[in-house]
Amino acid sequence: MGSTADDLGLGEPKVSSLEQSSPPYWNRSIYCFKLESDYKQEEIICILREALKATFLDLPVLTGQLVPVDDEKQPGKKDVVPGGNKELFVKDLTSSPLDYDHLKANQFPISTFDDETFWATPCMPAPGEKCPVFAAQANFIKGGWLLGISFWHLIMDGTALAITLRVLAKNCLLVQDSSNQGQASSKLSGAIYNKSRLHESGPEYKGLLSDHPEYVFLPDVPTGPPPFATIPLKVEVFHISPASLKALKAAATPVVETDSHGKEPLWVSTNDAASALIWRSLMVATYEGTDYKDEPLSCCQVAVNGRPKMSPPLPADYFGCALTFGTNYLPISSILVPGSLSTMALMIRQSIMKVTASYIDSVVATIHNVPDYRRFIPSSFVDLLGRDTVQTSWSAFPLYDYEWGPALGGKCERVRAPKLGMFNGLQTVLPALPESQGGGFELMIGLEPHVMEKLKADPVWSEYCKPIEA
Repeated sequence: MGSTADDLGLGEPKVSSLEQSSPPYWNRSIYCFKLESDYKQEEIICILREALKATFLDLPVLTGQLVPVDDEKQPGKKDVVPGGNKELFVKDLTSSPLDYDHLKANQFPISTFDDETFWATPCMPAPGEKCPVFAAQANFIKGGWLLGISFWHLIMDGTALAITLRVLAKNCLLVQDSSNQGQASSKLSGAIYNKSRLHESGPEYKGLLSDHPEYVFLPDVPTGPPPFATIPLKVEVFHISPASLKALKAAATPVVETDSHGKEPLWVSTNDAASALIWRSLMVATYEGTDYKDEPLSCCQVAVNGRPKMSPPLPADYFGCALTFGTNYLPISSILVPGSLSTMALMIRQSIMKVTASYIDSVVATIHNVPDYRRFIPSSFVDLLGRDTVQTSWSAFPLYDYEWGPALGGKCERVRAPKLGMFNGLQTVLPALPESQGGGFELMIGLEPHVMEKLKADPVWSEYCKPIEA
């Protein structure tokens, strides 16, 4: 798929209604690669630059930038136009104290990755700042290199990022050895940019805000960042070993009485169990032993990939942001009681199952009619880091499988994010670790420092999750 100066390969609409509702910020992550001590920095830079050019031809939308649309009927609307980054940003940190072997020995502590050093963009743009869809920065340290990636969440979700990294890795492989043509060619379907089904729905969907209480329409246009975005957090990564994952899933699996008076387990996924553990433990750390008025409800929203939920499904490599939410509400008092884990895991499973093609069509119709995108937010954002939580999972993204070629270190050894997290208050299941790296899941959790200490002292959390930093 070629790109010209004025062509991003998108067609119309360039940004769907569903994407207009996505968070307006850069999601940032970092990928760690070990190198021989005598590696040649210039050789790696040349490979990356050539591979990035080829990737921009495969996925020209990566060279776009987000701009506001002057639309009185729907303020806050965005469009994507040419003019984003077409370069590789490079930072030489080999004279710094950073040492790859030391990082690896300490399980790549997230506290290493300060917000300003490793990425070409911040999390949120300053007023008037250019908003490229994508930016890549190669950071060189003693014994390795760290690839810092920023992507604008309105245009891309985690699945789109995984597609980008797969294409970029294969292009790196091809630059290093042209005989890899068959292995390295980028196989993308012909409909990866067809956004029409996420833009408008049929007349049977009324598109009423009242149809979807899992979203909130604010009474006024925000005059600054949301309150949760200004709260300083302590972000830590916790590891759940394969044995602990098995035990957690068993503990989170509900058991019901059958007609024959026997007991039968109901199925929940490992991700459901991890999500339930996060939700339960955050509320325990925040509210256990404290006085709270009335009977407040806690909202937990879990990001759901809409691609396979549509009928017929969207292409697996649909390149956009196709996220919806499984939304759950429980009284905080019922979360704090022992044994709540299985109730919460089943609720999360059922909320994800409710994300069907007709549900997404209804959401799309509602978002298409939103009178002001600046005032439209997921309901968990109302009291994020208080009684509400929002979660995403990258556990299924095969980021550790991609082969980048010998000059670049082969395969990524660890995925991390800024020490402030991907987004203030977003709790994240990182890609599942391969067996060679211990297996299991890693959870990236961001909380106020005093709440984090309570979380780490919670015996239920500690039974399954071990912090990677002492």
